[in-house]
Amino acid sequence: MTEPHRHPQIEPLKAFFKTWLVNTLQISEEQASISTAAFPRLFLNEVSQIDPALYNSLLAYFERPAYDALKKEALIEAYHAHIMAEYDRPAFSDLRVSLDDMYIEPNFLYFKPEKDKAEAALRKDDFYAPAPNLPLHHFIIDWLKGKSSLNLPKQNAPILLLLGQPGQGKSSFVYRTVFKLLSAEQDAVERVFMIRLRDLSTAEEGALMRSPLEVVLDKINKYGFDENRLGFGDLDQSLLILDGLDELYMNRGLSLEDIQTFLSNLKKTIQEQAEKFNNPVHLKCIVTSRHNYVRIHDFKAAEDLLVLSLAEMNLDQQQEWLNRYAAHAERLQEADQYAKTKNYLQNLREKINTLAIKESAGNPELKNLRELLNQPILLQLIVESRADLNDHSSRVSVYDNIFKAVTERKYADGKKIPGLEKIETDDYRRFLQVLAVQMYHSKNLYIRRADFDRDPLKSEIKKLCDKTGNSNLNARDLAKDLLVGFYFRAVRKEGDQDDQDRSENYAFEFMHNSLFEYLVAEYIWDYFKFDLTDKNIRTQQFIKPFETAFVDLFTLFSPRQLSREVVMNIRALIALESIQEKELLPLFERLRQELFPKMLRHDFLIEYRFDQSNQEQSPINLGLSVFYGMITVMEAISHGLTSFISSKVYTTSIDGLENLKISNFVPFNQLKRFTDLILVLRR
Repeated sequence: MTEPHRHPQIEPLKAFFKTWLVNTLQISEEQASISTAAFPRLFLNEVSQIDPALYNSLLAYFERPAYDALKKEALIEAYHAHIMAEYDRPAFSDLRVSLDDMYIEPNFLYFKPEKDKAEAALRKDDFYAPAPNLPLHHFIIDWLKGKSSLNLPKQNAPILLLLGQPGQGKSSFVYRTVFKLLSAEQDAVERVFMIRLRDLSTAEEGALMRSPLEVVLDKINKYGFDENRLGFGDLDQSLLILDGLDELYMNRGLSLEDIQTFLSNLKKTIQEQAEKFNNPVHLKCIVTSRHNYVRIHDFKAAEDLLVLSLAEMNLDQQQEWLNRYAAHAERLQEADQYAKTKNYLQNLREKINTLAIKESAGNPELKNLRELLNQPILLQLIVESRADLNDHSSRVSVYDNIFKAVTERKYADGKKIPGLEKIETDDYRRFLQVLAVQMYHSKNLYIRRADFDRDPLKSEIKKLCDKTGNSNLNARDLAKDLLVGFYFRAVRKEGDQDDQDRSENYAFEFMHNSLFEYLVAEYIWDYFKFDLTDKNIRTQQFIKPFETAFVDLFTLFSPRQLSREVVMNIRALIALESIQEKELLPLFERLRQELFPKMLRHDFLIEYRFDQSNQEQSPINLGLSVFYGMITVMEAISHGLTSFISSKVYTTSIDGLENLKISNFVPFNQLKRFTDLILVLRR
């Protein structure tokens, strides 16, 4: 009996156990499924506590190899229960609404490579809707079973690359897939393993490029498999999910070529390892990423890669989401509050229907508004903030309304607490901006509790404490209180201690990256708009001279190069500015005539300290990150200066910034140094 977990009596027992959990303990179907997945482990634990003698006799009954197999399988089931629990996480700040309550099955598009179109990056028009248009989860089950009838390009490939826009639901899809495969579709695969790539350490990330499966297995084995480590053979009949490939690019300083190398080596490693066994190892892998962070220009490397994209929410899916939200609001809200919610949802439904009619009539001006409603995260934020949409609404205007709504709500709550009534909405907003920037600068896009005891967060929290007039107020308690209701969630990270309250490794992260990416852009623009233009009333000198401004800008931009999403938000924020051109021009002239040329002479590098643990931060990378940040802001400002006409115009382009007018940035005598940096940045 080498596989006791496959004994014919196990499945009926698990089914009986689930029924008992639901009927007797009155827990939900989802929670019961999670607990049932770990049934053999739970059973053995109960036996060991109730009757140790019986437990020991059970162990003695099995031969050692069989017991080892049982123990390993119990660990795998415990791991399955752990990753299944992600699907039971709250969908909103209200803990009573889970992801399962609000999840809408997405459709998908497939990528059809055209060898005569040597595009560097994937584009929307490279994707096509399948016929018939199946839900993505339906196709995934068929793909895992090897019986899809759609006849898509590379549909039998062992690796599926799933792309999507920020907030479109890639991670939610992953959690849903894990849950369904381990609870309702157990005949598709025997085991599921999932890794969030952002959780890899710097050392692990470096090794990932060379030996993907070795690193992934080592990461999985840290979930309690110390004495019963998993090997490649344990991945037979399994699905491996690697979530967030784009975050390796954004957070680790990898190039698009590195990402390409990773995908190629992943495919190669799976094939090589499978061939080492007498019986073929059947392993399939799903990798998720945002669009534009993967290039498939080398079609030889893409021969065994199935590329899909999440489809945008259609009208029926949007209405279904609103219906679900309304049902939970009716169940959870007081009558007067629900009446307001019901009225808002009805108005939003009418706007969505009107938008669909206008769009079908070919109105291109509604593109921005349409993009706000076809992604789950944005639709959720719009509804929760009660944003008032119109034909000119944009993503950044919605984010602005969202944070206005939550800061005003926090301010209203704070007035009920002695001391906190002195903290204004602008104070909350500033705190969130500083927190977002610190997360953005970190490698893993989260903040640990210990970070609140270090600058700049420590200084920012002290300002708030001073404003309350309560010198005894605990800074960490204040920070924790401020984060409640701001779309944060607390997470346990590797190496955390059992005592969550005292653990320095207990961390906070935004519920979605797009939230802090907007706040980062807002912080950057506020710094340029206010800090770099403030003058001493008496002397009319800038309050921040060049030396101080250089330090600030280096600190702001050098830790990592701005992502495409932050760049887009900066440009959108500046485009929406209501200030007059005469107010923008002094800022632009200071940047062009003083700050940028002087920083260029120093290659935008103010200092460099060798750090063995962070070798990717070379002096060249630090300087280029500052350079890119500066030209991003200056290019966006220049679009609003219709009266600014340069006598000589030289243009160039880099990723994310097209048709840069070089003469808008530097005088002619610095042209060579500027173009040299552009060339290095392109590489």
